[in-house]
Amino acid sequence: KNDTKLDTKKNSSKQKVQLIDSRRRMNGSILLAKFKVDYKALAKQVNTMEYVQAEANELRGMMQLLPTKDESLALRSYLPPTDAPRSEIDDSINKLGECERYMAVMLDVPDANAKFECMVFRAEFESHAESIRDGTKLLAEACNAVKNSERFQKLLLYSLKLGNALNTGGSNEGVSAITLDSLLKLAEAKAFDRQTSVLHYLVSIVQK
Repeated sequence: KNDTKLDTKKNSSKQKVQLIDSRRRMNGSILLAKFKVDYKALAKQVNTMEYVQAEANELRGMMQLLPTKDESLALRSYLPPTDAPRSEIDDSINKLGECERYMAVMLDVPDANAKFECMVFRAEFESHAESIRDGTKLLAEACNAVKNSERFQKLLLYSLKLGNALNTGGSNEGVSAITLDSLLKLAEAKAFDRQTSVLHYLVSIVQK
């Protein structure tokens, strides 16, 4: 009988206080088990915007587990008041499940969601910057290729001469330059077959 009483006490001491949805608690506990971080230390790092050794997807996972409005109300109703002894507060937190403990510690971090978003941005910054650098390099190379293309220069010249001929009736009077927008108008003007545009015709001449 004595042994039975002892076992009952041990089992009751291992039971955790559950305050949130069971599915969210289970998924959150699985996610947090992968991070293996001290929640108090993490809360301090988030609050002061210090660097956290975590990948962007891990930070997003932590951000998704921040307590909702209803969860915050449930946690604050359970926890002792903020002016209670620290030992009493810690003892109450230790009785919570894994996910609830994380949420309880994050309760006192102001603007935690916005701070996590900044931390995710910082974690992804280098990869985004590298992508922009690659795109910018490719764009610069394309611009140089167009600018230095002899065929493109001929296309602009022929387009200018054709435009002047159409606009002035063949006289020597006309404009001395052409805009890139004008090439789009040449693409709209179709020949008798309704398929070949003036731009297609000029390109075929340049390619010969």
